[in-house]
Amino acid sequence: MKVLKFWAVLALVGLLAIGCGKKSGLEGKVVDGKGQPMAKVKVVASQVSPIIKGYEQFEATTGSDGTFRFGKLYPSSEYALLPWSDAWVNTPMMTVQYEPTNLRAQINKEGWTTDRKMTIKSGPEGETLILPAQMMVKSAVTTVEGKIVNGKGQPLANLKVVAKQIQPMKGYEQFETTTEADGTFRFDKLCPVSQYALTAQESAFFSEKKMLRTGMDEQIEKNLSPWTIHFMVSSEGVIADSRTGLEWVVGPDRDTNYAQAEQWVANCKVMEGGWRMPMRQELSTLYQKGVGERNTDSAFKTNGNHVWTEPRDSSSAWNFNFNNGNEYWGNPDISSNGRGFGVRLRPQ
Repeated sequence: MKVLKFWAVLALVGLLAIGCGKKSGLEGKVVDGKGQPMAKVKVVASQVSPIIKGYEQFEATTGSDGTFRFGKLYPSSEYALLPWSDAWVNTPMMTVQYEPTNLRAQINKEGWTTDRKMTIKSGPEGETLILPAQMMVKSAVTTVEGKIVNGKGQPLANLKVVAKQIQPMKGYEQFETTTEADGTFRFDKLCPVSQYALTAQESAFFSEKKMLRTGMDEQIEKNLSPWTIHFMVSSEGVIADSRTGLEWVVGPDRDTNYAQAEQWVANCKVMEGGWRMPMRQELSTLYQKGVGERNTDSAFKTNGNHVWTEPRDSSSAWNFNFNNGNEYWGNPDISSNGRGFGVRLRPQ
């Protein structure tokens, strides 16, 4: 029995000795998204399986031409190649592409963030394998440019635009920018192929959300169709009209006669008050045929079709009918489908 153990140990030592003498080379090149060589990139080659002592992991650094070389890999063995540079540390993720295997995977400073990795099989013993294609490494970000205008097509400046990722990923969750004098805005670091909700903000007012789906890595998307914002709403429910400079507040959603509408508007203290009954011409600016449920923006949440405006004489009053965009006058004591809106010029 002791003899058998002796020969077994001797055989194992012999195999290890033979294995330690085996070597295989590997050469490749790392380029950026424009195909330009990337220097000083550390490439780590980690043996996948089986793990053979002495061959587990090697490191190489790219030269000025982007090339790297390993000279001591275990022959005909599978290795995972991981490129990294400290210059990428401020980008949440980088994308690695390798065409021969249709690889498209992400990495960060901690390693691979996707299930797929770049793996290669080293060459035969004593030979150097040259990768048939370059490793392309790109910033996993995309740029979006847009423009915001009011209902008259005029640019809206100094609006804060917030992009919030629908399915949050660390480092890409939310970004903010501000519109320029010509209404344009730009995001430089959105996550590629991802969905964001855009919201425009001005002081206490917020726009409705605009959905955006980003493109591929390092792609610049220019929104050729301006984002038109008619109305912005505050948390108190005040509605600002970017076209007219008027602010609106919607009264209780119940049948209301003229006197009740007038009293509610006079007593309304929302956002410091100053509200009055609207004129017929002012109400007509809210009519948008085919928009929403009642031919007006969804910000005006009401089930009524008739909104009181101004008195016609001592025994009748005008109302604006959002069913058809026409003005009518009638008995001010009738409340059926009547509603009250308050209006004021936007404070400067």
